[in-house]
Formats: sequence, C-alpha cells, structure tokens
Amino acid sequence: MFDNNITLTGSNSETTEYSLITMADRKSIRRDTTAPLGEPSDLTISHSETKVNGEVHDRHLVRVDRTIVNTDGEAVTFSAYLVVQAPRKTATTVQVGDIVKELRSFMEPSFIVRLLAGEP
Repeated sequence: MFDNNITLTGSNSETTEYSLITMADRKSIRRDTTAPLGEPSDLTISHSETKVNGEVHDRHLVRVDRTIVNTDGEAVTFSAYLVVQAPRKTATTVQVGDIVKELRSFMEPSFIVRLLAGEP
C-alpha cells in the first residue's frame, strides 16, 4: 500500500501533500488538506481488470482533480490522468516502466501548450 500521505512536485518545484481521506475496494482518495475550502485538490489511485481478446489486463489509474474558482465566481474542476493497462501474464515491470518514462519525458511545458491548443 502507498503511504497515507503522498507528496507530488509541480511547477517551480512546489510540492503538494495529499493525505488519505478514504480507501475501499482497490481505490484510495487523498486530498490536499491545505487547499481552500470549496477548492479541493484530490489524488485518486485505483486498480481494475479487464479482458482484451480473452487475456486479462490490469488497469492502474492515477488522477489529480483540482477545483478552482473562475473569473465568474464559479467552481470548475480540471483533471489529469495516467492510466497504465498491461497484460497480466506478459508485460514486465521494466516494460511498463519504460513506456511510462517515455510518456513522462514527453510531458514538458511546450508539449502541454501544444496539447491544449488542440494539435493532433
């Protein structure tokens, strides 16, 4: 099991600590307890399985949801996800780690700008 508190590093090396608030059936939710009331920031980790062409695949999701108040005074939520899906019997930890590392290296600021601009 992950630690009850998980610290993530964002831009400018700022850190956010997410504390465990609930856990049940292969899913945990942690919350930034320093976030303003009405503007939660949550870290969700969950696991499931699915079948692809008859083979069992494990799915692992890590998601951050952050709520902010927009210029109209309305609370809006935005999210970022990482989903790892791998065949249970054939994918190794090293193979999965390699593709996650490749994806992380692609997630630099210039990529984010192009992604949000809708580039294919």
